[in-house]
Amino acid sequence: MKLSIMTSQGEIGPNRLLYELDRAVGDVINTHAQRPASSNVRGSRVLEMTHGRHWLYTAGKLAITGENRASCLVPSILSVGEPSQAILIPVKSEKDTGRVWSERVFFLGHPIRGVSTKADLNYKIVANEFGRLFPHIDDSRIAQDIVMRMVGRASQQTFNENQRNFVAGMTALMFGVEASRFPSSLATSLFLLDLIIYGMGYGREGTKKFTLAKSFHSGDWDNGEWYGGKYPYAVHGTGSGNMRMRSRIAVRDQPAHFDNLVNLPQRHAVPRREVTLLIHWLEANLSKQQLVALTPDAVFDLIKARLELSYVAQELAAPFDHAPRRFTGVHAHALDQRPSLVSSGGIVFWYDGGSFYHVDPKCKTLPGYQARPPTPVPAPGLPGTKLLVPKPPVPQELFVGEFLPKDGDFNALRRYGYDRLRDDQKRRIDKHDEMTNKADQYLHIRSGSVATASGPFNKKRQCPVCLT
Repeated sequence: MKLSIMTSQGEIGPNRLLYELDRAVGDVINTHAQRPASSNVRGSRVLEMTHGRHWLYTAGKLAITGENRASCLVPSILSVGEPSQAILIPVKSEKDTGRVWSERVFFLGHPIRGVSTKADLNYKIVANEFGRLFPHIDDSRIAQDIVMRMVGRASQQTFNENQRNFVAGMTALMFGVEASRFPSSLATSLFLLDLIIYGMGYGREGTKKFTLAKSFHSGDWDNGEWYGGKYPYAVHGTGSGNMRMRSRIAVRDQPAHFDNLVNLPQRHAVPRREVTLLIHWLEANLSKQQLVALTPDAVFDLIKARLELSYVAQELAAPFDHAPRRFTGVHAHALDQRPSLVSSGGIVFWYDGGSFYHVDPKCKTLPGYQARPPTPVPAPGLPGTKLLVPKPPVPQELFVGEFLPKDGDFNALRRYGYDRLRDDQKRRIDKHDEMTNKADQYLHIRSGSVATASGPFNKKRQCPVCLT
């Protein structure tokens, strides 16, 4: 996780990076936003989104916030792209979606039996659609087409109708609706698409590739919510007021609640991922010497120049001269010191209500159960009294060495599927399941926990991050 940049003048922390990001976005909106032409077609408002400047204008207006009633443009139909190739994408209000305070992009061609039950796709379905609709098509082509459609230039791709409709829907989602919830999306969406277009990598070894599917859904949090991916806004379970909390973090100086940003990864997933994505993008643009000399004002200038390139000049970014740096992030453990079943002595742990068995107390799928100890706080409306914040869940342990099947069994199961395993492999896995269930029943008694239909321990599975 990249949360800061070390320079010759000291650290540029996450709060200052967010501050410069918001400052650049606000400056470009105030300077270059242009109202799109609109018309009334059979009682529906149609906005002609044919230039990047038009997306700057709609920022903050394609979301229902309570403070923008006079300027809100929901519901509308967005005519997305160069006029001769424009595709009409509806953005509907809570009256149409059944959700209070909700605005949703309706993707053309949906719902589809076996794929989606609604036309307002969630991010998990969005991620799957990249694979279903674009088999054997490189992500760089799709990402480039999203940017081309946003800036109002003719597509260079020979996509079919379903593919074109999906690209137009993604353009409306990323640069319209999400940019109205979080105006910073006007910048971070470009950062992500730039990194995908030019095949950039990330991770400690720099070998993981930015992809569209994993940008929007890559797994689950331990509490069952969707983890999302590199796209900062494709996350679930952040709780109410996450936009307001983000604004309190994006300040020039380190905020008083900085520890929460670091230790509550789910609650503050949006700003954390925005900062990480910005650093990836900066590292791809700058040499090591330029990074060392970087200043907050230079961060502002770089972001502003990137925004003006697409939203004003209707151009795509040039290929990167560098790549995101390896080993520059903040990691819970050194690469060769990650916890394992061997180093833990065969002990795994879980949290009541959690989904996974873990071996790493700092696993990234943990939403921050133990980030803050119980703290007495003033009770609202009751002077002189205090409430005790509930204690976080307590991790419970299980010695699993004798229950886990051999690595080869798991690998074969993942590769071939249960039905294609040899009989002796099946017997070992069946025995594993039987023994694990017995262990779970024993632990229910030992820990005093009560199994419920919604979350019995025997439904837990190995954490896909720290216990694979």
